[in-house]
Amino acid sequence: MPFPRPTWKPESVEPIELVVERMSEYTDRQRAFVTFSFGTAVFSSSPTLRPDLDYEATLRAVVNQHPDFNVMPMNDGNLLVRFTGPVYGLVLRDFLIAHDAEIRSAVETGGLLPGERLLTTNQSDASDEHYYAGLYARAKLYSDVEACAIAHRYAP
Repeated sequence: MPFPRPTWKPESVEPIELVVERMSEYTDRQRAFVTFSFGTAVFSSSPTLRPDLDYEATLRAVVNQHPDFNVMPMNDGNLLVRFTGPVYGLVLRDFLIAHDAEIRSAVETGGLLPGERLLTTNQSDASDEHYYAGLYARAKLYSDVEACAIAHRYAP
């Protein structure tokens, strides 16, 4: 089923091994998860891995509805982006700083869905780095749905 998607597809993303390391730390190494090739993680509710098809279906389900997200700053400066269900993106602080201009430009030229406008919770136009990071993570999510390639499986 075709789904609306941003036209931007990130060409450079954080190293998967760094994403896996941080995600496992954030769960106190208590939950299993898979990380897709662009860095989107889908979690299990337990330390046991689920079948790959379950993770893929969970990932696809996020983009079959409006893919809202919530950006949560972590104590280490990274930004954790929560989508629907157990689906998360991670934007590493050092990566965001190093690629800030590229990410902002890409978001403004192809990071929004057709007819979408970026608003904050108080309905004013947003320009905060959290929104750019969230839209970058969302672009990675869409790229992961398209590629549907699991890059790493983590089980404590």
